Amino acid sequence: MFDTASGNWSSLQPLSFARSVLGGVAVPPLVFFAGGECALLCQLCGQAVDALSLSNWPTVYNIVDIYDGTSGAWNSTATLDAQRNFVVTSALGKYAFFASRYVYLPL
Repeated sequence: MFDTASGNWSSLQPLSFARSVLGGVAVPPLVFFAGGECALLCQLCGQAVDALSLSNWPTVYNIVDIYDGTSGAWNSTATLDAQRNFVVTSALGKYAFFASRYVYLPL
């Protein structure tokens, strides 16, 4: 985490698991990291949380990790309405918005 006042970096606990092409947005004091995917490299490194085979990658997630800047705690109980990668985000007042071109719905 970067402290803009002091110009110093500090470490935080990681997200619930490694993934790429997720979206991030701040609605103070909360920061949201949503969706994303775990491609072949994640799976080979053992970073995925699901039992995955090489035949079904990339695996796309609907998980939302929320960092509370006041308490310094993470929460991973929220989910998006669908599995999304290449997520774009925006905030307006107390609202966070998440969108993506790709939506993965169960068959």
